[in-house]
Amino acid sequence: MSKHTPGPWKQCGASKQECQCGQIWSIPHDIVVAVAQRDFQGADQAYPKHAQFVANMAMLAAAPDMLVELRIVREIIANITPDKQFSSEALATRLHEINVVLAKAEGK
Repeated sequence: MSKHTPGPWKQCGASKQECQCGQIWSIPHDIVVAVAQRDFQGADQAYPKHAQFVANMAMLAAAPDMLVELRIVREIIANITPDKQFSSEALATRLHEINVVLAKAEGK
């Protein structure tokens, strides 16, 4: 099991779409778990880097949920038999890649 702060996480001010701090908060622990780096000044929403900043915050906030879902998919793939619609080689490759990503996310 990974040692990260449990989710769910949320973006600061995301419900109002006015967050400019980039902080990602753990809801159950009420602490900042990450900060998206902003490389622009002000809140100019038309500036292309603002869209990237907002997308980075969304990705960070979704990380714990994606980790949970990826673990579920790993188990499903691991239990599919070779006679299903995917080749056993393709399943083995996907399962390997999922294990690599999960190990990275879990700090292994």
